Amino acid sequence: MLGRPIRQGTFSELSVSDRERVLQAIEARDLERLTAYWAYLSAGQQMMITLGYEWALRWILETGPEVTAQGHSVFVESLADSVIGRMVTELLEDPEELSALADPQTSRLAPHLPQPSPVLEKAQVGDWEGARVLFEGEFLRAKAWHDLLFRYSYAVMSALLEKVGQEQAQAAVERVLRSTSFYEPAWQQAAAVEPEQLAVMLAEHLRLHFSGPDGGGVEIIEEADRIRLVLSPCGSGGTMRRQIGHQPGFAKLEQASEVTWGRAGEVPLYCSHCAVNELESLRRFGHKKWLTEFDPDPSKPCGWTILKRPTTST
Repeated sequence: MLGRPIRQGTFSELSVSDRERVLQAIEARDLERLTAYWAYLSAGQQMMITLGYEWALRWILETGPEVTAQGHSVFVESLADSVIGRMVTELLEDPEELSALADPQTSRLAPHLPQPSPVLEKAQVGDWEGARVLFEGEFLRAKAWHDLLFRYSYAVMSALLEKVGQEQAQAAVERVLRSTSFYEPAWQQAAAVEPEQLAVMLAEHLRLHFSGPDGGGVEIIEEADRIRLVLSPCGSGGTMRRQIGHQPGFAKLEQASEVTWGRAGEVPLYCSHCAVNELESLRRFGHKKWLTEFDPDPSKPCGWTILKRPTTST
């Protein structure tokens, strides 16, 4: 249904990170398992980094040069000294990339996407330690690209909020979400599955967002009436809130509203896209497919909760 492989198993098994599964295969010197897990993980990382790239490009196109320049400045100031950060800024400054919104797989992003071959080639000749070292390096590099691409969007969104105010910024979140290539296919998939399989799909999405302390660990807890995906932290907004802390330029929504879960001054515009998705599922299906457990303290876990019996309330 998804058009790609997806990990299956018990919720306990799916709570183990993809990174740990690859390392277990290397430790066991199991080439078949390594090939399966690393090919699966690297393909997912390629997809998620590409998504982050598209997200950043669409925010640049949405906000225009003045707001983008302000967000760009905030992004650069938040980096300290990062080689990949400089590569991200250079990649997003290419006028042809911005105007055409070219397929990232054929763009200048392609050489930076993780590739399975070097790790597998080491394992095939029996160099398992070399395979482990290469894998760990590829994993960390992929996480850095992911984190910095999404941080760029976070910075530009914050600049937009300061420029136009909450109402217009919230409307922009809806426009940008709906414009992305992944948006409609994701909703069609969500509509077609029962809560248990939805939990499997969302857990994969969150693992590929490098959630959790292991960079891809999502705790899945099944209760009588719900399935909880616990993220410590969420690899998207949660990680950025921990990394950025109280650095200037990263604004929060000051007015309580539907997209702040009724909170004032605690939710970044970036994180509000989770609330927008809740409202979208209510619009499409008459109930919320999942609920966001947002915690304003970035040191605490966030999560998504899938109710086994849908409700229209939060």
